[in-house]
Amino acid sequence: MRFRPENAAPRTGARQDLYAARDFVVTVVRIGQRRHRGLFPPLLVLTLTVFGLACGFQRSSSPVAPSSGGALLPSLIGAWDSSAATGTLGANACEDFQWHISGQGSSALSAEFSAVCAGLKVSGTATGTVNGTEVPYQITGLASAPGGVSCPFTMSGTAHIEVDAIRVPYAGSTCVGAVHGEEVLRRRTTTTPPPPTQPPPPPSPPTNPNHVGPGPLSVARAEQVVYATANEFPGLQTPRGTDAESAAAGEELLRRMIWHLQLAGFQSGRERNPSGAISGDKLTVVADGAWHVYDVWTLGGAGRPISVIFYEVFPPNPVADGGIPD
Repeated sequence: MRFRPENAAPRTGARQDLYAARDFVVTVVRIGQRRHRGLFPPLLVLTLTVFGLACGFQRSSSPVAPSSGGALLPSLIGAWDSSAATGTLGANACEDFQWHISGQGSSALSAEFSAVCAGLKVSGTATGTVNGTEVPYQITGLASAPGGVSCPFTMSGTAHIEVDAIRVPYAGSTCVGAVHGEEVLRRRTTTTPPPPTQPPPPPSPPTNPNHVGPGPLSVARAEQVVYATANEFPGLQTPRGTDAESAAAGEELLRRMIWHLQLAGFQSGRERNPSGAISGDKLTVVADGAWHVYDVWTLGGAGRPISVIFYEVFPPNPVADGGIPD
């Protein structure tokens, strides 16, 4: 070791303390060797202790770099829903949001989207950019108008990821006008039941012209049964005096569709919404070897007819129901 020259530039910070402690050790050793050999061991112990503290101070005072990425976002993959549609919102609002998030990266999300906006069924694809707990998003798709007419649909906003929910302010446009508002989505907790191991035997061939004849237990044939039932009961689709009367007619039509699906050989029933309520406009059916759930009509309301549709939503949560026979 060498002494620091008297004219050397002073050292700074923790390194200066380290060098000063080292110089002090060397000085004490030399003094002990020359003058007080009896005091040399205690002085050496004390000196080494001071030197160790200086080294420890240097190590502990080094800054710790913060994480550049921050807290990791938990997985959002899966199905998220808002409250079920009630048909009571105004013409400028949406409800019954259903997001199925299928892709999540460090800075992007992608999802399939469906909702009811201004009384129309809308569906499309959503993409978003992850920015902490905020996700600016865009949705493009189609709105299904009565009579089988479709029109473009767009929606955008900034979603906010919370502890157990996703808050979704939105603004968009459909073919009947602009929509805006906010919905809160929660992760879907229901599980899809396994398909039955063996379908029930087909019934005897029908004689009613609106009863679909024998055929495969496919989605296409199930849709055929739904529309044939609507043709058999046109009176249930006519305008009613009140919203309650219209909803009751729609529910009767739904249960008649369930009976006709069972008559055609399908296993069919009603749907339990994520809220726990039994849906009045959705039915479940086993087609192509798996459970499906479909919206089969849109609420007409007082003075407006019911429109029959066949629109798949997710997930199926079947409830046994024998339907209403002819």
